[in-house]
Amino acid sequence: MGIRNTQADKFNFEKMKKNHIRITEKILAGLDWEAIFEVHKAFKLGVGESNPIIPGVKRKPFSDALTKNDIKNELKIILRHVIENDIPELTCGHWIVNWINEDWDFRIEGQEGEEEENDYAIEVDSRLDVIYSPQRIYMTSKRSFTENKEESDYSKIESMLKKSIESEDYELSSKLKEILFHFQVKETGE
Repeated sequence: MGIRNTQADKFNFEKMKKNHIRITEKILAGLDWEAIFEVHKAFKLGVGESNPIIPGVKRKPFSDALTKNDIKNELKIILRHVIENDIPELTCGHWIVNWINEDWDFRIEGQEGEEEENDYAIEVDSRLDVIYSPQRIYMTSKRSFTENKEESDYSKIESMLKKSIESEDYELSSKLKEILFHFQVKETGE
């Protein structure tokens, strides 16, 4: 199974190395295009309707004229764009592509002050990871590095209270005492 000659081939793979072409062909051959096409029909998804806009991807809204080859051509052009431009991560429409090029220089550097002989070069093979995700949600949360945020806040306010008493700012001191009192009430549940 190879890449068929289609409209996407006008952006041929001449710049790409043979092993990069082979990786791309295996990705395209390994995907379940029937299932992907059925999902496109179910969600009424077109091609080329995403951000970022990739040069060469033709916009085609969902209709009965949409074919598996249209979807395949979209991915083919996205993969070519990622590989030719050495883009390590790209989310384009329903496609999530991760790329590692064997030509990239990966180094592990020694700690500061050590000589360069403690630097190590890592050789990796080219890797292309393609995820088809018609629906997804992405969320992050902030991590707190203190075990108990209330204790941390409590100790900060205590410190501010001590400083305000030393500087004889009694108005601020009384407000900080009130805040500390509320912390204590919250802890004891009274």
